[in-house]
Amino acid sequence: MLYNIIEKFGDTSLLAEKDGKRYILKYIQPSEREVYEKLFTVRNENIANITDIIQMGSRFFAVREYVRGLPLEEYVFKFGKFSNEDIKKITAEICDGLSAVHAVGIVHRDITPSNIIIDETGKTKIIDFGISRISKPSQSRDTEILGTAGYAAPEQFGFAQTTQSADIYSIGVLINYMAEGVLPGEYLTQGRFRKVVLKCIQMDTKKRYHSVEDIKKELCVYKSEKNFLKKLPGIRNRYKPIRILASVYYIFILLDVALAVLKGDYLSAFTTAFMLLAVLVAFDFDYIVHRNLGRLGVSRRISTALCISLAYIILFISANYNTL
Repeated sequence: MLYNIIEKFGDTSLLAEKDGKRYILKYIQPSEREVYEKLFTVRNENIANITDIIQMGSRFFAVREYVRGLPLEEYVFKFGKFSNEDIKKITAEICDGLSAVHAVGIVHRDITPSNIIIDETGKTKIIDFGISRISKPSQSRDTEILGTAGYAAPEQFGFAQTTQSADIYSIGVLINYMAEGVLPGEYLTQGRFRKVVLKCIQMDTKKRYHSVEDIKKELCVYKSEKNFLKKLPGIRNRYKPIRILASVYYIFILLDVALAVLKGDYLSAFTTAFMLLAVLVAFDFDYIVHRNLGRLGVSRRISTALCISLAYIILFISANYNTL
C-alpha cells in the first residue's frame, strides 16, 4: 500500500499516512543511504524509529514514526525550567536512545532542544537524524562541517573526527538548558548537575564521559528528593518567588488554624484550613500543567488566568462559608 501524502514540509520532508498511522517521509541523498539503513535496524522507545526506506520516482525517502508532542525548546518557552527530577528522567531516556544508535556506529550530531520531543505519554523521543553520520575513527576530521551552534561539539567544526563523544558534549549543553534555560556559556548551572555538564563539555574528548551509559550511571547517584516539605504544592514550584509566597502563606494559615483551635472555634479552624486549597491552585497550577497537561499545549497566560480565578473562588467560599 502506498503512503498517502497529507502535507509537505519544504523540499525534504512529507507528512504521510498509511494503514491509519502517520509517518514522516524524509528525502535522503545517496550518501545518506547507509546511515538510514543502519538506523532501520534499530528499535528503541526513545527514538523516532525508521520504519521503512522507499523510492518515490527517482527519489529515496526514509520513513520514520510520527511523534505527537512538544519539543523541549517549546516546553521551556511555555513553562520555564525543568525540575531536577524531570531533567534526570529526560536525560536518562536520551541516553537510552543514543545508546541504541551508538551501538550501530551512528553519531546523531544534532542533539538540541528542537530535536528532543516529549510525547503524549510523557516519554522522551529523539528525532531528526538529518546530519547523523557513521563514526569513522580512521579519519582525522569530518568531511562536512555541520551542527547547531552552541550544541555542536568543537570537533564538528573541523577540529577533529566526530565520534559518539560529540553527542555527549551536546547532552551536557542540553542539561544546562533544561536546568537554566540558557547555554553553559551564558550561565553555567550551579545545581546538582554542574559536575555532569562540565565533564560533558570538555574541549578534550578524552576528558568527557566515555559513553552515554556513564552519564546515566552518574545521574543515578542523584537520589530523588526525600524532603517532603519540598514536595508540598507551591514549595515544589520551580520559581523562587512563588516558593517564598507559598511558604509565607502556609505559615499564616497554619498559625490561624492553631489560634482557632486554642479558642475552641473548630468551625473557623476548618474553614481556614480549607483555604489551604488555594495554595494548591494558586501556587501549584503551573506545576500541574507543566507535569501533566503541557502536552495539550496550554499556554502560560491561560494557566495563570485559570489559577487566579480558581484561587479567588476558593478564598471567596472560605471567607463567606458562614453566610452561604
